[in-house]
Amino acid sequence: MSNGRKQTLILLTAALIIVAAMFFVSLFSTPRFNFIPTYEISESPNPTRANETNSQSESQNKTSTEPYVININTATKEELMLLKSIGEAKAQAIIDYREINGRFMDISELSEVDGITDKIIAENLGRIIV
Repeated sequence: MSNGRKQTLILLTAALIIVAAMFFVSLFSTPRFNFIPTYEISESPNPTRANETNSQSESQNKTSTEPYVININTATKEELMLLKSIGEAKAQAIIDYREINGRFMDISELSEVDGITDKIIAENLGRIIV
């Protein structure tokens, strides 16, 4: 075997080892981000171009059946009101509690807010994050 072929074989073997090592590191390493998808709330998933301007103004007044996730530490009053059984007063109570006590560390802390029961928390478990 010539010197050139030996060097090529060594380089290919080294490259293969590096690629395999990178694969196993990425396979067994923990993810850096805990990504939770959020969804934009709109009237319909596929608005038509002709009615786009009309449907945009109408969609702001209506809620959708599309799934959504709301961060209770950063949500506005309007966003909190999208949750089940949360009206204007309860949304404001959540914001007031947050301003006085700081960030929520756990979803169960919502039960400390006046008017928020365990039933309301259970209804919204898939929709809220901290």
